[in-house]
Amino acid sequence: MPWVTERQCHGLDPDMGLWDQADRIVSSYQLDHVLVYPTDLYNSDRQEVDEFLSKDPNNKVVLYSMIDPDCAEADFSTDRICYLTPDIVYWEFYSSINCPNVHTSPPTKFTKDFLCYQRKPTNHRPEIYQRLKDRNGIVTLGSLDFDFNKEIVDSDHMIDVDYERNPEKAPKCRLDIDTVGNPDIWDQCFLNFVSETVAHPDGKFISEKTFKPIMGKRPFITFGAQPGYYQVLKNRGYETFEDDFPSVVGSDDMDSVDRLADFLETFDKEAYYADNVDKFEHNYQVLCEAQRKTLLDFKNFIQSIA
Repeated sequence: MPWVTERQCHGLDPDMGLWDQADRIVSSYQLDHVLVYPTDLYNSDRQEVDEFLSKDPNNKVVLYSMIDPDCAEADFSTDRICYLTPDIVYWEFYSSINCPNVHTSPPTKFTKDFLCYQRKPTNHRPEIYQRLKDRNGIVTLGSLDFDFNKEIVDSDHMIDVDYERNPEKAPKCRLDIDTVGNPDIWDQCFLNFVSETVAHPDGKFISEKTFKPIMGKRPFITFGAQPGYYQVLKNRGYETFEDDFPSVVGSDDMDSVDRLADFLETFDKEAYYADNVDKFEHNYQVLCEAQRKTLLDFKNFIQSIA
């Protein structure tokens, strides 16, 4: 099966791609009549797709997007092009590859109520930072100067603080899609407050940010999550925790961030963790198994359209 990685689509070195490890695993299943192709590359230049379709009337193209949810749609008028089924969640697959390598210590005492890692200061994130920065937790925010963020990437730790160069004086987090970051920081924190790529995730795009607390065996609440977001996770076998904590409804009600922080201040975190440890272990095992399941789903999908 021909395979073009989305990293190549963005003009980056495929040999150094953060995503290409998973790309290569998926593309090891080959079917010559199916081309899997990034949607954003198709939108900018259709020549390769057109040439592939013209070679054989049985050839078909599957479009996919795993980096940018805003680039997930394309305009085409042939039944020989289709989208990769939404039942295949790419970032679940990627996180599953790394999940067995993540080890956290069983907590005995949480010194921090929450952990909220944010890197790019887009959309809802600056306001989340302002609401949480003085609370009993850890919240980060990157800089609009992405050259500066490149310096953060080289850090040995998930948290870096540069109070001189960041006008928000915010702790920074480096780009880390493989792990839960500094384990000493992770082990201190109870609830994982997920700040997804989009402000109101509905389940159509779920990034590695959602799978970090599953990988790290923590309860999580996602900012602005719509009912469909949690339902997608439940359909994939995960336990979710939105009924146990005040909901954070999104940018239309930023006070809900404060209500969650208020709630956590007096919440018995250790007792809750002990009562739900089986759920955290269950989620971890489901994620570890996702790689095998996704590969099977992928093969079945390609065979169904060939």
